[in-house]
Amino acid sequence: MITHELGHNFYFFHSGGVYTLDYGSIWDVVSSGCGYGSQVPHTIVHNKLKSHWLTGIDSIEVPAGGTFQGVVYPTTNTSGLRAVRLKTQDADISFTIETRKPEKYDSCLPAHGVLIHIVNKSLFENKLNNILYGLQEARPIDSTPGDNDLTNAYFVVGENYTNTDYNIAIDVVAQVGNGFLINLYQLNNCGITLYQNTKLTNDVQCNGTAYFMGSDDITLDCQGHTITGNTTGFGILSENRNNITVKNCIIQNFSEGIKFDSTNQSFLLKRIICTDTIWHFLILTH
Repeated sequence: MITHELGHNFYFFHSGGVYTLDYGSIWDVVSSGCGYGSQVPHTIVHNKLKSHWLTGIDSIEVPAGGTFQGVVYPTTNTSGLRAVRLKTQDADISFTIETRKPEKYDSCLPAHGVLIHIVNKSLFENKLNNILYGLQEARPIDSTPGDNDLTNAYFVVGENYTNTDYNIAIDVVAQVGNGFLINLYQLNNCGITLYQNTKLTNDVQCNGTAYFMGSDDITLDCQGHTITGNTTGFGILSENRNNITVKNCIIQNFSEGIKFDSTNQSFLLKRIICTDTIWHFLILTH
């Protein structure tokens, strides 16, 4: 309880509030934590960034519209990148990414995984409302939404968070040591390596290759939108992959519209319109 209340002196407010008015997050000592009288976990990286606890090479800020790929290490580490903040076009809204592992002060946590929080800075600026009405400045994103449980809010390898309101996607690509390789990108941007199923929500215009298929078993659904190039690169490039599906796409003005090279058990479905003269396919079906 002392650690929790001490946090409020630094303007660390309760995180949680997803399924309850207040508290509710085991991942933050300034929320429910692991319960009074038990081991107290770290606070979330949003608070550590706000208080300049993590600075320099410990953290990175991705500007609105930006991308990031790198390994994020547990908050219990004493070195390495431990916090990512993604800004959005809304000056009040950002997202934080951190890795948590049940060890040291975090030994009471339920699992090793990636936590994502959405942060609303305007709630920090209205401190009285935050204190009186439980308006959380930072809320965890539940990887299993609707289950009334934040103990399993963490993301693991192969999972993805997509937010179409702010046009972002965050992939957990691989575990690297005790950290996780994170791929953060803007939906509808070009030059992106895709690791998860992706849907376009707007037309896109690209310089060079638009989309690289970075993993097996993924689908790109353009939902009828157009991918336009500048006469260089590929609209969609897949090399040495399995089970790739592309559907509902209009692809135009690339050096090659679609290149599937040594790509097994893969499909072009529904409305595929490619106005480029070169299509390159080496698809192995067995």
